[in-house]
Amino acid sequence: MTSLETLLANPYANVHVSNFRLAGAVFVLIPKLTAANGGGEYTAVIAQLNTAYPPYADKIVEIATGVSLGKGFTVTREGVAADFVAFVSDNQIDVQVIYKLNPTKILEFYPQGMKTYNAGNKGSWMSLMDFYGAAATANHADFPAQFVIDANAFSGRYHAASDTQSGEQTIVGNDRGDRDTNRIALEDVCFTMLHTVFIVTQGNLTKIKAIIDLKSLESHPRTTVLHINNAAIAPDTTVNLMHQNFDITYVIFVRNIGITDLRICLSHDATTACTTDGQTLRAGHAHTYIMPTLGNLANTFLNITNLDLTNNGAYEVSVRRE
Repeated sequence: MTSLETLLANPYANVHVSNFRLAGAVFVLIPKLTAANGGGEYTAVIAQLNTAYPPYADKIVEIATGVSLGKGFTVTREGVAADFVAFVSDNQIDVQVIYKLNPTKILEFYPQGMKTYNAGNKGSWMSLMDFYGAAATANHADFPAQFVIDANAFSGRYHAASDTQSGEQTIVGNDRGDRDTNRIALEDVCFTMLHTVFIVTQGNLTKIKAIIDLKSLESHPRTTVLHINNAAIAPDTTVNLMHQNFDITYVIFVRNIGITDLRICLSHDATTACTTDGQTLRAGHAHTYIMPTLGNLANTFLNITNLDLTNNGAYEVSVRRE
């Protein structure tokens, strides 16, 4: 027998409904309500949803972006460190050639060859960058000016990246609090919407189901992958990964396993390159994106573009629903 508490419960406020599912359900709900609003019966509740939904959905996007940034999946602290090691390695032979008659000078740059640089970590990167930059400055007369400038740029870039990542951790914590507050407001509006639809339709289940789909609140198993692909991509080429009516619950994981930078976006067709919309993923990096960060959700084509004009790229990708 169904209890009174169950009958009066707000399904949108159920603790088992994830933030992704709630946002996705409301995203689909608003246009359905609008389509059914021929006589203006839903005008007030649509306005309330359009007020409560955006700040909630925006916080979900900001949190996902901030968490990824804090983990270093984007080109931040780890990216600067990788660039630094590549720079030091690329210039090792030049330094050895310049100082072939003065090995002591080589030790000012490479006291243990590449060993120390290759073993760098979060605790030593800044010191190593400062060390190499100081060596370049002290011996600037022996090198092109650009080499000295580049050698001294890494510590500043690394410091800025560290501040960004640390700052994101604090910001994410604040955003989660704001998201939870915004969720309560959205849940309340959704409950009002339920009552409004029931009254307007006079309890007609067919009409109610045409607008409200409570099954959309149920989470999809994280292990259910909707699309997976592993492929090469030619220079300056765009490939369509998936054609789907996406919402905020769709999540894409991309690993750039090639040597070129790639860009992922939502597009209006299968061939348009990802230029202004979407996100750039550097070679060797991996990232998880939620669809609103890739462009307009009205676009139904998930594309990937190789930004390099000369070299082939390669990627691994999987798409799932939260």
